[in-house]
Amino acid sequence: AQSSGATVLGLTVGNHSVSFKTISGWATPADFTVTITSGKTSKATGTYVKGNPQLTITSPKPGQSVSNALLIVAGKVTDNLSANAVYYQLNGGSWKLANPSNLWANWTASVAPTPGSNVISVYAMDASGSISSTDTVAFKYILSATLAVLTNGAGSILPGLNGKLLPIGNLYTLKAVPAANNVFSNWIGGTTSPYSVLGTNASYTFAMQSNLVLQANFVPNPFLPLLGTFSGLFLDTNDVTEASSGFFTLTLMKNGTFTGKILTSGTSYSLPTTAKFDVSGQTQFTVAARPNSLAFNLQLDISSPSSQRIVGTVSDGNWTAELNADRATFGASNKAVSYAGQYTLAIAGSDDAAASPGGFGWATLSINPAGLTSMKGSLADGTAMSQLVSVSKDGRWPLYTAYSSPPGGNGGAVFGWIVFSNQPASTLGGTMYWFRPAGKTPTAYQSGFTNTVPVIGCAYNPASKPLLALTNGQVTLDGGNLPVSITNQVNLSSN
Repeated sequence: AQSSGATVLGLTVGNHSVSFKTISGWATPADFTVTITSGKTSKATGTYVKGNPQLTITSPKPGQSVSNALLIVAGKVTDNLSANAVYYQLNGGSWKLANPSNLWANWTASVAPTPGSNVISVYAMDASGSISSTDTVAFKYILSATLAVLTNGAGSILPGLNGKLLPIGNLYTLKAVPAANNVFSNWIGGTTSPYSVLGTNASYTFAMQSNLVLQANFVPNPFLPLLGTFSGLFLDTNDVTEASSGFFTLTLMKNGTFTGKILTSGTSYSLPTTAKFDVSGQTQFTVAARPNSLAFNLQLDISSPSSQRIVGTVSDGNWTAELNADRATFGASNKAVSYAGQYTLAIAGSDDAAASPGGFGWATLSINPAGLTSMKGSLADGTAMSQLVSVSKDGRWPLYTAYSSPPGGNGGAVFGWIVFSNQPASTLGGTMYWFRPAGKTPTAYQSGFTNTVPVIGCAYNPASKPLLALTNGQVTLDGGNLPVSITNQVNLSSN
């Protein structure tokens, strides 16, 4: 505060207006009216106020990532005077006037950032011409797009990203969740129609793109009529060997996944738990067996569920075997009335007893009302055999029993499809493939052999009199060290 030192003389009596000089950076006082009285000195006064504008950017924050193609920059101004302008600059471009609010106490500006790093610079000016320091904020603009997520059928998708603005290039994962009694089929999608099939796993990971559409398809659960356990055999019908044959069992669950195992060459292997049937009933997987891995290509008969069957192929790259497996359909609400009971089996011998057993093997069979078949018997070389497996609705039984593997034995197996005839079943039969490698166990036929023999059987009812529908029979003993064969007649009476 100081006197200007200016003195004006000779003013007439009355009122006079005094104007103050403009000083840069200071607010000029308003004109002052002074009253001149004769014989007195009058003084004119005015107060200069220095401007001190302070500006801050409140949005975006330093280092913030934004996805808006048109970004609203906002901030505040404080001053002991009133601000009258805020100017902004994006990435060193031209300075532009911002939009005021509340007499410039608040301000906004719309900018169009470029992909990547951006810098916004802003300063304020007040009525005195004072200019604030420039505030700058660096931020990142991530190019984004709106995602369309659709469903077809009964189901939902998590998380809820439909209609969301997502940064392009970022990775996201969606999960398809089917409604009750439905299953997920596949993902389709893309950026242009018609859309492509993207995958069959319920979880789908994708990189965001412009115009991206993703759709999860759901269908009524085709597996419900086929839940349960399937059992069967695989073998190369053109060249049956032990190595290219085996027993197969699979338990199907309601989402198309399954558990199971195979038995081949005396070793049991589990089916991979990651495998599953797709909604068309197909699956491919590999079992790490020895000496070569086995590739399975299976078809669950969804198009004709009444067949209750799995068919397909098994291959190690050198051979390909056909696989057939039947579902165990019998149970408490569907009893195996046509098959339940007891049976006896005869396994024929070889015509040349010097190379392989000439005598007959035998087995007894018991089938309970749930269709579970329990077999015990003895092969003609003295080896005991047993199996526990279900008979199919069509009366098919996948016979498979293996010799002990090394070091307790030499390996080998007997197997074949045995079929029950008539309804209710009274007879059964089929062809059995018999493989026994050379070795010291069992003691008979240590050179080993390969045989294909017929199996015949019939129902056994101890209440029947006589047990066999036979009155006159004949027993013949030959071979071995007999000089001649021995033949005897057998007569069965009614009791």
